[in-house]
Order: sequence, then C-alpha cells, then structure tokens
Amino acid sequence: MEHYDFRDSTHFMVGAIGQPGSRLFFLQIGDYSERLHLKLEKEQVIALAGFLESTLEDMPEPEFGHIASILDPFSDPEWIVGEISVGVDVANQHMIVSISEFPPEEEMAPSTAQIKINQTQANAFIADAHDLLTSSRPPCKLCGQPKNPDKHQCPRLN
Repeated sequence: MEHYDFRDSTHFMVGAIGQPGSRLFFLQIGDYSERLHLKLEKEQVIALAGFLESTLEDMPEPEFGHIASILDPFSDPEWIVGEISVGVDVANQHMIVSISEFPPEEEMAPSTAQIKINQTQANAFIADAHDLLTSSRPPCKLCGQPKNPDKHQCPRLN
C-alpha cells in the first residue's frame, strides 16, 4: 500500500490511448517532483467530470490557477482506480480529489492518492474529458450501448 498526497498539484489530467472501442483511459496526477498514471474506466471519467462541473456552478468565479499544458508520455498505470471522492472547499476555491486503488487481490490495503486542485484545473479536466468522450463510439439509440464501428447487435432487436 502506498499513499500519495499532492498538495501543490501541477497535473490533474485525463487521457486515453487506443482506438474507440478498445481505449485505455488514464488519469495523470502529480506535482513538480512526482506523477502517477492511473487506469480508470470511461464511466469514471464521465462521473468525475459531471460532478466537477456541477460543483463549479456553486463556486465563485475562479482565480487564475496553474494547469499543465500537456500530458506526460503514457507509462504503464501504477494501479487501477476503484473509488473516487471529492471534497470541496468553497471558501478557498479548491477541491480535494481522493482516489483509492481497486481492491488488490491479496489481503493488502489499497493504495490511495489525494490531490488538491483549483478551479482552473477542474475546468481543464472537464474540457479534456468532453473532448475524449465526443470522440467515443456513439451510443445506440435503442439500448444505449456503444456501437462498434464494424457492426452493432442491439439486444433490443432480438
């Protein structure tokens, strides 16, 4: 079990590698001295971006904050994201994102990470997530499942 605490964050970014339908989504978090690449699911990206977006609506206009402009080259993920929670400090205009590892197979405690982000970083994450998701496979209008480029066998048509 490892614990990371990024209080002076420089990276809070989402990315994906591969083609739609077989992409690996990852979260890159870190500060000036250390970065983590974490594997997560598309649904987790959607949920986190949606929560951040709704949270920002209740916060005052953001002050300028630092954001990383480009993802570091992808490396193998340190671990797979299990749970994500977000704490909000409206008065100080920041959020604490807490991330825990998908439970390991052994009886070990999961690794965890906390990262303090500002509103600018949250907005950049939302924009990046939106860009990634609009390039995803379109959902089937009947069942909502993603349609594969080659063919989609909708369960509602059986």
